[in-house]
Amino acid sequence: MPAPPSDAPVQQLFTISQLEAHAARIAATHAVSPDPRRAHPLLPKLDLSSDRLDAAYLFLSAEARTDAQAVGAEEWLRDNHHVVQDQVREVRQHLPRKYYLELPKLAEGPFEGYPRVYLLARELIGHTAGRIDLDTIVDFTTAYQRVAPLTIGETWAVPIMLRLGLVEELHRLAEDVVEARRRRNKARAWYSRLGEVDEWTDSAIDAVLEDGRDEDGRLAPVFVVELLH
Repeated sequence: MPAPPSDAPVQQLFTISQLEAHAARIAATHAVSPDPRRAHPLLPKLDLSSDRLDAAYLFLSAEARTDAQAVGAEEWLRDNHHVVQDQVREVRQHLPRKYYLELPKLAEGPFEGYPRVYLLARELIGHTAGRIDLDTIVDFTTAYQRVAPLTIGETWAVPIMLRLGLVEELHRLAEDVVEARRRRNKARAWYSRLGEVDEWTDSAIDAVLEDGRDEDGRLAPVFVVELLH
């Protein structure tokens, strides 16, 4: 069965009442597989996120040694890297294979074979930008269970899946931070070259602009801002 995308698109932020309505709505669409052991593993996704966060930490730490102008997001990722890795270890410890295989799995859709409670956690994180507290978690899961009651095992798994989902979301955000740093570095490199050229030709200017474009062809705002700065 195919694995879902590793990075979820940015979702609309919901109010508390919207979250509860959404929980009830998705609960009505979640068909559970009759055989929970036919499962797609989750820990490889956690391992991927952990590895990418390690790489981001090493890259940003190396950049910080040569550049004192780090932005807040870079500092946060460096300072809290050990906290995040502690959460990764907690997920691995509290999600043994036997327990995981007992969790009800979705029977259809892009998340077929993944635990129903995993998608519940992803939906909550996605529609709150990861800003959740105990009351929000309780209200969301309660609204879900009015339509589709969770098993005892799923209830115990909610904190684990929230940790896993937050690590995945942080992985996605960390990649954005790293890419922004690379864009700033490119802008600074071009700025250094600007002072070495007496007259810029159209082709040279095109080269600068091309180097600052995103995959969609538009100029990356962080590149433009850094170059102008």
